[in-house]
Amino acid sequence: MKNESRHLDFLSSFKTPYQIQEYIDKLKYNPDGDICKSPKRVFYERKAHCLEGAIFAAAAMMLSFGEEPLLIDILPEIRDDKPRDDDHVIAVFKKRGRLGALSKTNGVVLGYREPVYRTSRELVMSYFEFYFNTAGEKTLRKYSVPFNLKKVNEFNWVSMEENMDFLIEKLDSIRHYTILENGIESELTRPNKKLREACFLHSDKKGLFKI
Repeated sequence: MKNESRHLDFLSSFKTPYQIQEYIDKLKYNPDGDICKSPKRVFYERKAHCLEGAIFAAAAMMLSFGEEPLLIDILPEIRDDKPRDDDHVIAVFKKRGRLGALSKTNGVVLGYREPVYRTSRELVMSYFEFYFNTAGEKTLRKYSVPFNLKKVNEFNWVSMEENMDFLIEKLDSIRHYTILENGIESELTRPNKKLREACFLHSDKKGLFKI
């Protein structure tokens, strides 16, 4: 029988935010983005996609350092009513008045950000040049206001056994800001071949967005 508090002890044991990033980096990537599992299930199953990793990181920041468990939802370009890439979700933390981020990614460039950014927009824009699909299209278009997971405390989000699919709907429903002026999309360049190859070098191919 599993020790029911083991995951809570672990989530409370980190010494630095980057230790959390190192842990979620080592988790196997979960290519099934249609479901969302709690930090408890991520701890026991040892795999996560970006939303699950962000929730896990937010829980660890809350329990280890007393941080508010904040998420920012990042959305891709929509063309002909269809997305051109996957959404991405980051866990946001603050240090000395500046924002940083923790993130589980299926590439190598959409992960950790040092706490040096003054605003959510600055933080999100640090991902812009590296947020591209397998066709090399830079696809980042919107980001949400920070969402505090304490708003779903009634669901016992840290330890619940059920899927947390309700959170996907909540993130979809909150306010998102558009970051590009009209017409500039046609002027965006594509990343060079070396950067594209490096980004997807260790990716789980099953989890890559299909163009």
